[in-house]
Amino acid sequence: MVDVDAFHEAINIVSQQVQSGKLATFGIVLTNANTGYGYIKLSKENSNGVHKVGEFVEKPDLKTAQTYLELGNYL
Repeated sequence: MVDVDAFHEAINIVSQQVQSGKLATFGIVLTNANTGYGYIKLSKENSNGVHKVGEFVEKPDLKTAQTYLELGNYL
C-alpha cells in the first residue's frame, strides 16, 4: 500500500534541506538483495527523519548485497 501523505511529508522535509543548500536523495527500503542497483548507506545521524549519506556503493556483488540487506542500514 502506498502512503501518499507520508511521501508528501518527505518531499516537504527534503525541500527544506535543499533550500538550505544541501543535496538530497530518496532511497527505497530493501526487500531483497539485488546486484542491479546502487546502495545508499545511511549514517546514524537522523534529524527530522533525514539521514546523512554515509556511503554510496554502485552495484555490489550478490554476497555484498545480501550483507547490506541483513545490516538494515542501506537503501
